[in-house]
Amino acid sequence: MIGYSDCFRQNVLVCLIQDLKNAYVYWDFKPERIQTIRTFINNVKSGMKVYLRLCSQQSLNNKSIAKEEIELSQIEPGNYYFRNLDSDLIYHFEFGGYDHNGNYILFNRTPSIQLKPIEDSVGEYAVNQIVSFSLNSNESESDFLKIASSWS
Repeated sequence: MIGYSDCFRQNVLVCLIQDLKNAYVYWDFKPERIQTIRTFINNVKSGMKVYLRLCSQQSLNNKSIAKEEIELSQIEPGNYYFRNLDSDLIYHFEFGGYDHNGNYILFNRTPSIQLKPIEDSVGEYAVNQIVSFSLNSNESESDFLKIASSWS
């Protein structure tokens, strides 16, 4: 990223819910995280392609279904507009990849979000919300990425 100092980099995914149908998402990685992912791909899953997936959750069985995914050709900060979302669904985002056998390996998963209006301090309803999720090592990080971190 041109002119963007590494000291400002963070492991984060930010979702700006613009209305009940559209969300703008951007993500950022520290150089160490980028290197960890590259090391994992090079040493364990050669040829893996990395994706950001928007998934919906079925409330009855809590099963996750990928609704849309974008390939991250470069493991770098980026952004994307998710459009035509269903405000009745509960969503989350996943970073992960497909190996050469088509198996999906999860790196990180955000907590759930819903595209519902929220009441502001004066009793009016607003849709525009900013939801930020840390992508640092925590319970949402997969065992694969924790293992890969030990190689860096």
